[in-house]
Amino acid sequence: MISCVIWDWNGTLLDDVDVSIEAMNRVLERYGLERLNKERYREIFRFPVRDYYELAGFDFGKVDFEKPALEFIEEYYSLVGAAGLSHGALEAVTRLSESSIRQVILSASERKSLIGQVRRLGIEGRFTDILGINNHFAASKAELALKWISDNNLDKNNTVFIGDTTHDFETASAAGCPCVLVSSGHQNADALRAVSTNIARDITEAAQMVLKLAEGEAVKI
Repeated sequence: MISCVIWDWNGTLLDDVDVSIEAMNRVLERYGLERLNKERYREIFRFPVRDYYELAGFDFGKVDFEKPALEFIEEYYSLVGAAGLSHGALEAVTRLSESSIRQVILSASERKSLIGQVRRLGIEGRFTDILGINNHFAASKAELALKWISDNNLDKNNTVFIGDTTHDFETASAAGCPCVLVSSGHQNADALRAVSTNIARDITEAAQMVLKLAEGEAVKI
């Protein structure tokens, strides 16, 4: 029986895809490179992000990766205040809370900024914990998840990750937990199918899958 959901933030609960595209396009234009449309962005976005930057047009034989990467971060944070929750996110989180399922946010974002974003959107109280990176040398998402699961004596088999990228699947696998991927975020369904068959169209469908599991129905994830 599912007792805990660990949510990814960017692109899953937070609808920041358009913000990320605009931030990257501002950087691309600065280097004389072609802008990305949403379809192309969701096709090429991946981890490690250096590979994504190369597919976007950067030649790291001519420019150091860190320079456009830092410029993107600056542009992103100048825009992200306009990003809201993904469609259906509030309802999904509420339904899981009403079913007494513990919920946690796990992100590679800096924790102070992450908490500020969650608080701005008025959903901080829905989560048992908000896990983010404290500094540039902090643990990975998988290490943060493993430590939190261990500290809270949770059964990994009863803890489900919900995310929107192949990296979220890899994080869940490293933590030894099942995972549901939503195809409405930073990567399209084709990219997600390369690592998993447990794909939901959106957050609403992902929450429904978890609730069926929590109720004892035979839904394999």
